Amino acid sequence: MRKIIIAITVTTALLLCLVAGSALFAKSAMEDVARDALASLAGPGSETTAGSVVFSPITRELTVVNWSSIRRTPTGPGAMHADTMRGTVSFRGILACLPGICGLFMKDDTLVPLLSRLTLTGLRSENGGSRIEAARVSMKNIAMPCSLLRQYLAGNRPPFAQTAEGVYIESSSIDSLASSTVTAQGSSSVACRNIEIKGIGNCSIREYTVSGLNVTSGGQTVILGKTVLRGIRVSAALLSEIMAYPASGADKNPLALMRFARALQENGPMFSTVSIENLSIPLPPAAPFTIRKTDMEWKSVKPMTAEAHIRGAGIPRELFEEVFGISLAGTRVVEGDVDLSSTGLEENRQQGLARLSGLCDLSWDFTYLPAAQGVRDATVTVRDYSLTAELARNITPDAHAAAMVLKISSRGLCSRDDDTGRAQCARIENFIDAPGTITLSTHPGAVLTLPQLAGAFLMHQFGTYVNVSVTPGPQTLTQAVDALSARGAK
Repeated sequence: MRKIIIAITVTTALLLCLVAGSALFAKSAMEDVARDALASLAGPGSETTAGSVVFSPITRELTVVNWSSIRRTPTGPGAMHADTMRGTVSFRGILACLPGICGLFMKDDTLVPLLSRLTLTGLRSENGGSRIEAARVSMKNIAMPCSLLRQYLAGNRPPFAQTAEGVYIESSSIDSLASSTVTAQGSSSVACRNIEIKGIGNCSIREYTVSGLNVTSGGQTVILGKTVLRGIRVSAALLSEIMAYPASGADKNPLALMRFARALQENGPMFSTVSIENLSIPLPPAAPFTIRKTDMEWKSVKPMTAEAHIRGAGIPRELFEEVFGISLAGTRVVEGDVDLSSTGLEENRQQGLARLSGLCDLSWDFTYLPAAQGVRDATVTVRDYSLTAELARNITPDAHAAAMVLKISSRGLCSRDDDTGRAQCARIENFIDAPGTITLSTHPGAVLTLPQLAGAFLMHQFGTYVNVSVTPGPQTLTQAVDALSARGAK
């Protein structure tokens, strides 16, 4: 019995020593990994320091106090600082840091869950006249592949791109983000209520949501209620160029600029979808320009296919009048929706539809040929509701006289055409008499360049290049102008 008790006691003591030794090693290993990871993530050319890095094997709490990073750039030193970083290390993370575990029992691509949570407070960054602050940054479930962790355990510091590509984060949240920039030209600031990030890993982000974003410059504030980006993808090469851009002085270094441009091109679309809600751009003293919702989507890379949809655009009357030179009767804001699509690069097909409430619907379809600097198979259609009447009313209150002015102008477009060309402008006159739907199209298969189009106008041979078809509207131009005058008088 005595021998059994002695054996149990010795075994227990050895186990306790082993556990204590493992705990002490895990403590040292976790603290070293934390220091090296923070140094790598700070970016190339950075010098990092920390007031203290402490890991408690009992509570599994990792605490970093007063972490700072300084990076030299052409505009001066850039500094980052965090008052505190607190995280909880997972059991598997502790186990993976023990001697030989990661190398002997785990494959290189095995994801090791290191931290179940990480919270940063008092985060701030300064570079020249720019300053960024965040009250709180929290992350959930941070992991990295065994091959990357093994480099840290060996005392190495992997390149920034490899670290950024290898770290996985389930979700992250940033509260009360604010930035300000002061230059010789003036100052600007950005304030954001919250940023939610989901699915970070392999240089990609599944979803990035920005809420309550205010951008202030020149005393005016642009407001974006909510912005959501999905399927964000940035290659390791592009990420390295982005991080090196300020330090390289790429704006004055052609080679660095070329590397950045090449990495950007090879990366392809940086996100698959973008959604913006409740955009407001101030245009004092006019009403703000607003958009209720915008959706953009990159559907494919080969061929490059993208779509955009704008809903609930509000164009102040003053802006419309300034851009188009037409004053509108009885309206404060022009409301509209827009649909756009683009397919291909070498032969880029553009299609679109713009609906301006109460004015017109404008649709287009053409193929742009970059090599020829021209378009092929172009079609533009206008469905008129009151646009022609508004134009006539701006020429003169007399609708009959305004119609004559518009007809004389349209005849001038084809004055040097042959009979077939002049017939196209005659159809434009029919549209002026009773505005309805008018379609302009180029000859099938023919390529029309910008110089040719400009020449068609200058040489008064519009009908040589463009076919015109018209469907008359239910009202004559005089009736439409009278209706506008009655609406404006109310």
